Amino acid sequence: MSTIRIAIIVLNYRGEQILARCLSSILPGLQKEDALLVVDNGREGLLMRDISIRFPEVEVIAAHENLGFSRGMNLGIRHMQEKGNFDAFWLLNNDATILPDTLEQLKAALRSNGSRALYSPVIYHDPKKRPWFAGGRIDFFRMRAEHQRVVFREDAYETGFLTGCALFIPREVIASIGLLDERYFLYYEDVEYSLRAFRRSLKLLVVPTARAYHSEVSRENPAKTYWLVRSGAEFFLREARGWWRAWVRVYFFLRRLKNWLETIYAPRSLAREVKRAYTDVSL
Repeated sequence: MSTIRIAIIVLNYRGEQILARCLSSILPGLQKEDALLVVDNGREGLLMRDISIRFPEVEVIAAHENLGFSRGMNLGIRHMQEKGNFDAFWLLNNDATILPDTLEQLKAALRSNGSRALYSPVIYHDPKKRPWFAGGRIDFFRMRAEHQRVVFREDAYETGFLTGCALFIPREVIASIGLLDERYFLYYEDVEYSLRAFRRSLKLLVVPTARAYHSEVSRENPAKTYWLVRSGAEFFLREARGWWRAWVRVYFFLRRLKNWLETIYAPRSLAREVKRAYTDVSL
């Protein structure tokens, strides 16, 4: 590949304090062949008008409602597929920022490793501390998707899953496995997509020379807890195979029992949100 065209898609929700910072970090590394799209998932009309004035290079489209992560990002991907022949789509959270050379480093990784792979930069909360994400591991035994926080080597390396915070998806991957699973409103859509890619013999690569920063303004709160628990349970119940399938169902029952006992005898502040999440699990 000589010239690589990338469509960057930023999903905005409650972005008044963070979206402009995200876009300002992207534009210095954007080439004339690339495109930058904001999908307004929060019906923030005033903010979008301000963004259009401050950043005329940025295209903005609005969802009619909060579509969640998967549907919102898929809306953006489909829109950019209709607009041009892009080689890859880079999905970014609106609370993420990047270095000026991050996009070029991901393009270089695509040239070196090919289009049958998903890519992610190393992601930090604080550049002076170890990474927030340098790879991932899917743990069916404990029904968890865990971030690895150690950079294993200087060139691109394989891992167990990639986070959706800064997920770089070549066009060929979408042609092979489709778009994000829209059954996931929030969380675990990236884990499912990674597993789907892995099962189709596609690689999941972390690119250490590419860096991003994630402020993650959504700290512990009831809505986050609800979707983490619900989406996680749905993912493991759907995706477990072989003897793991039986184990996950037993473990899920034990977790629900523990939560039920907690709501009665030792209620935690978020125990009722966890109970509601378990009740709403849909397969």
